[in-house]
Amino acid sequence: MEEKCALCGRNRAVRFCPAIGKNICSLCCGRSRNRTIDCPDECRFLKQAREQALLKLVALGERDLEIAEFDVLHNFRLALVRVRRNRVHDLTEAEMKQALANAADTLRTKSKGLIYEFRSHNPRVQFATDELTAVAERHEKGDKGFRRVESGELAHCLRYLRHQAEDAIEREVGFFELTVQAVGRNYISKEES
Repeated sequence: MEEKCALCGRNRAVRFCPAIGKNICSLCCGRSRNRTIDCPDECRFLKQAREQALLKLVALGERDLEIAEFDVLHNFRLALVRVRRNRVHDLTEAEMKQALANAADTLRTKSKGLIYEFRSHNPRVQFATDELTAVAERHEKGDKGFRRVESGELAHCLRYLRHQAEDAIEREVGFFELTVQAVGRNYISKEES
C-alpha cells in the first residue's frame, strides 16, 4: 500500500520533508515551500527551487550586479519575506515597491550627507520600510556577518530591487513568489555567498 501525503492526505507521498519529518507529495512541497513550511536550507528540493528562482530573478535584472551584491540583495529580499511571513501576511507587490522606494530614497539622501527618513502613512508599507532600513544599517555598520557597504551603494541595490519588481509585474511574473523561493532562512555575509 502506497503512503499518502502527510499534508493533503490525497496524493502519493514521494518526498521526505525534513521540516515536518514526514513524507509529502510534490504538489504540497511546491505549494508550501517557504510559505507554510519553514524549509531548512539543506533540503534538496528547496535548493533546486532556489536555483530556478534565482535564475528567473537574474533574467529580470543584471547578472553582474546580482553576483557582486548577492549578499546585500539576499538580505533585503529576506527582510521582505520576513515582513510578509511575520507581520503583514498580505503585503502587496505595490506596497513592497513603495517600501523599497522609501528605503532607497532615505539611503540616497543619507549618502549625500542629509538625514531625512522617507516614511509612509500606510503602516503596512512602513513595516516593510523599517525592516529594509534595519538591514541597511547593519550593512552600513558592518555588523558581525554583514559586509560593510556605503549608503549610496545600498540605495542602488534597493532601487535595483524595485525596478526588478516592476519588470516582474509588467511581465506577469510573481516577483514576491520568486523572492520567497530564492532566499535562505538567514541573513548572509559576503563570505558565505
